[in-house]
Amino acid sequence: MNLLYKKCEVCETKINKLQHWWYLYTLKAGSKLKCQSCNTEYKTNKFIGFSFRVYLLFGLWILPILFVGNFLNSFESNIGWQVWLYTIILYNLIEFMVMVILPLNKVKKMEFINEYVSKEDIEKYKIFELMEHYKERSMSEKDRKDFILYWVINKQRDIWFKFITDVMNPDWDYMQGSGEKIWILHYKGTNIEVRLFDPPDEGSISFKEKPYIKIWKLLSIKPESLEDISNKKLKKLIKEALIVHGDQGMFSSISQN
Repeated sequence: MNLLYKKCEVCETKINKLQHWWYLYTLKAGSKLKCQSCNTEYKTNKFIGFSFRVYLLFGLWILPILFVGNFLNSFESNIGWQVWLYTIILYNLIEFMVMVILPLNKVKKMEFINEYVSKEDIEKYKIFELMEHYKERSMSEKDRKDFILYWVINKQRDIWFKFITDVMNPDWDYMQGSGEKIWILHYKGTNIEVRLFDPPDEGSISFKEKPYIKIWKLLSIKPESLEDISNKKLKKLIKEALIVHGDQGMFSSISQN
């Protein structure tokens, strides 16, 4: 039954609305339905949730049971205790119908945040080794100690996005940057190389501009997709991370809009 499942808006996984049996009664009162693949949460709207919380909290659920029981008993007065068995079955069937048609909305929350990279995460994800690989030079212990590292991270989904280095133009004096920048999008254990171009003559020129516009041109993504996420969704993640990153991540001078 398709109505028994909620399609995740993020990863498109089908989420069973009855992943816990008590959701038959509590999903309509505001319990959160969680996608097991990406941890995105869904719940009903505030009005429905509040109404059914009152319904459960004050024991109003007993009223339809009594009503249905008396209604069935009115047809045949000698049914006896069986009428209440039929009543409970009918009541749960109604609860099930309410649950499957219940509107569920994605819980809105900031997917990414700017954060300093901890010493533990530097070692875990081998950040300095990544930088050495793309910079094509080794880093001294002093360099490593002096570096202040920060990234954009979604801890719940094990996703982070970090600037690694500028691509230098060897034909220019003093090895000036070409405008191309290398980033790493870490998605659930896989490092994805993202190359962006920062055009110097496009976008806003002052932080006072409202809105402040930062232009990034996507040059390449390697690999272009993974088994559990398409190229289109990787691009969406990159865009979300760049919006949170702003102009300078932790030191951004602009708001996230």
